[in-house]
Amino acid sequence: MTTGFPSPAQYYREKNINLNEYLVPHPESTFFMRVKGSSYEEFEVYKDDVLIIDRSCVPKDYDLVLAIVDGRRRLMRYRRPLVFREGDPATEIWGTVTCVIHIKRLS
Repeated sequence: MTTGFPSPAQYYREKNINLNEYLVPHPESTFFMRVKGSSYEEFEVYKDDVLIIDRSCVPKDYDLVLAIVDGRRRLMRYRRPLVFREGDPATEIWGTVTCVIHIKRLS
């Protein structure tokens, strides 16, 4: 036997949030990358942010992609056709950024 008033929340139970289920629809082709430095602020990507990158997603125009340029990782906007300045080295698109997690440290 219970006493007192029933909890208003006893009939409302929300399913736990599983961020992997929500943010990573293709786990076998998805990886995470932490941003170092501040060179990507033009894309609203800041130091210590975490990028979720899916290699199975085909990029659309203006998607943020991780590319390999001259052996180095670089974030860039995808534009079709993918055209680089004359003399740019060959580039490989490694994956499409599907989510940017901004890290805000609370003091």
